[in-house]
Amino acid sequence: ARFLILTFIFLLLSIAAQARLLDLDARNNALGSANSFGHGRIVRVLGELPMGGASCLINLVFNTNPADAPGAFGPYWRIPLLASTVVQYKQYKLYWDGPHERRQFFSLDPSGDTRRGGKVFVERGQDWKATIGRRGEVLIEALDESGYVFRYDEGRLEEFKLGDSAARCRVTYSGRGYPLYITNAETNRRIFEIEYRGATEPERIVIGEQRIEVEMGDGELTAPDGSTNYRNYRVSFLRSLRFGEKNTEYFSYSKADARKREVSIVDEAGKKLTKALDLAVNRMEIANAENGGADSDNWIEWEAGSGFVTADGGSTYSVKNDSWDPNTNEGNWEVTPDAVEMTRHPLGGDEQRWSYVWNSGVRVYTDLATGEVIRRTVISSTGPANGKLRKREVLKDGKWTLDRQNSYDPQGRPIRAVHGDSMRIWKWEDSPEGSEATEYLNGSLVRRTVYDSAGDFTEREIFKVNGDVDRYVYDDAEDGRAITHYLNGDAVSYKELDALGRLSYMKWADGREQIWNRKEGKELFLTLYPDGREYLVERKSNGAGYTQIEAPELIANAVKLLTQTR
Repeated sequence: ARFLILTFIFLLLSIAAQARLLDLDARNNALGSANSFGHGRIVRVLGELPMGGASCLINLVFNTNPADAPGAFGPYWRIPLLASTVVQYKQYKLYWDGPHERRQFFSLDPSGDTRRGGKVFVERGQDWKATIGRRGEVLIEALDESGYVFRYDEGRLEEFKLGDSAARCRVTYSGRGYPLYITNAETNRRIFEIEYRGATEPERIVIGEQRIEVEMGDGELTAPDGSTNYRNYRVSFLRSLRFGEKNTEYFSYSKADARKREVSIVDEAGKKLTKALDLAVNRMEIANAENGGADSDNWIEWEAGSGFVTADGGSTYSVKNDSWDPNTNEGNWEVTPDAVEMTRHPLGGDEQRWSYVWNSGVRVYTDLATGEVIRRTVISSTGPANGKLRKREVLKDGKWTLDRQNSYDPQGRPIRAVHGDSMRIWKWEDSPEGSEATEYLNGSLVRRTVYDSAGDFTEREIFKVNGDVDRYVYDDAEDGRAITHYLNGDAVSYKELDALGRLSYMKWADGREQIWNRKEGKELFLTLYPDGREYLVERKSNGAGYTQIEAPELIANAVKLLTQTR
C-alpha cells in the first residue's frame, strides 16, 4: 500500500512541475551534450535556494558559447539565475535570457499602461510583460498574476520573486561586477553567497547550511578567437568543486587535435564555395575523488571559435549553424540563428538527428525511445498559441506521414486534435465568471472542465467507457489548492497542494490520512490509519529514496507536530 501511495505522490509532483510557468530545474539538452544552438552544455546542481515559502534549484552550467564573457567561475561556467539578462535589440523589440536558460522575445505594446514615460513590451506567448522605466531599468512580470517578478538594471539582475509564496530577493555584486550574495529582502538574511579569495577568485559557495569548496587554477585552451592562448587573457579556470569530504569533482582543460571541417563561403563575385578548414578544438575532462582527478572517460570537446560540440565520452557530433559560425561569411549574428542542424553518432549506436528552423517553428529529431525520426511544427506567430504544436509527422519509407494535427481558437485554446483515426473536439462556452470546455472523442463525450476568470480549474468531470464518472472539484486552500475527488457522486479523496504544487495533506474515504512536512532540508510524511496504525517516512532533500522511521518516540513526536498543523 505504501508503494502505491508513493507512486501516486510522484505522479502528482511531476504533473505540478510541468504546470509551472517558470521551471528552474535544469532543462534537457537538444541532443546529447549539445544545446539547441550546437554548443556543448553540462549541468551541475549546487543545491536548493530557500526563499521563504518556496525554494528552487540553483545550478552551475558549463556552456561553450564563445559569446559568453568569463565570469566569476572563469570561462564557460555560469549560474543561469545570476547570468540572466534583458536586451533591447530594436526600437520595438527586446529579448530576455531568463534564469530558465531560454531566450524569449517581446514586442512593444502601444496600449501598455506605463507611468512617467515608460514602455511596455509583451512576450510572444503573452505569458510575460516587460516594463522599461525612464532610467532604463526593466521589470519583467508574469501576466497570470502568479507573482513571478524580475528587476534588471543595465541588463543585470537586481531583484526577483519566484511566485506569490516566495520571498522577494536582492542580488548584490562586487565593484568588478561579480555576484556576491542573494539576500531574502523580508528577513535581510543571506540565502546564497560566493566567498572570494581576493577580489575575483571564488573559493566557496554557501547555500543555507551547505558549503561547496571551489578551486580555481590554470587551463590550456584556445581562446574564442580560434588562435591565441586563453592564458593571454589572464583568466582562471574552474578546477574543482567539493561538496563534501568524499564528493569532489575535478575539471581539467587542454587543447585537443585540430578538426577538419568544410564550410560554405561566398567569394567576391558572389559565388558560393566550399572550403576545408583546420579548426582549433578544446577539451575538458571531468574526474571524481575516487581517481584523484586522473584521466577519465567523462569529457567533452568543442571548436574554440564557434563553440560547437565535436565529441564527448560516448559520441561524435556534426553541427551546422551558419548564422552563428565565425568561419563562414554568411553569418548574420541575429538574436537567433536561421536554422541549426545536428547529428550525433553514439559509439556502437545508430545516428541521431536534431534540427530547428526558427522562422517556421519546424523541429526534426530522433525519438530515442523508438528510433523514429519526428518532425514537429509549432506556431511561431505572436499570440496565446505561440509555441504550441501545430502538427507532428513521422518519417516512414522516406516520406513524412501526418501523425497529429492541432487547431486552436484566438485565445490559444484547443478546438480540434487529429491523431491517427481519433479526433478530439473542444467546445467552449464563455461567461463573465469564466469558461467551460466540453471535450468529445470521435463524437462521444469524454470530459468537461470548468475554469474561473483567471483560467484556473474549478471543476472537471471525466466520462469513462464503462459509464463511471470521475469528478474533481478545485478550491483554494490556506497555502495552495484543494482537490476533492468523487466517483459516481461518492467522495473518494480530498487533498491539498502547497503553492509549488506539492502534496501537503490527503484524506481518503476509508478514513486514512496523510500529512506532509518539509523543513530543514528533509521531507516527512505521516500516514494515519483508522485502526490506529501510524507510518512515518522520511525523504532526504537530495532525493535519495525513502526511509521508514520505526522508533516509537520519534513517531510520537512527529504525530504531535504534524497533527498540530491541521
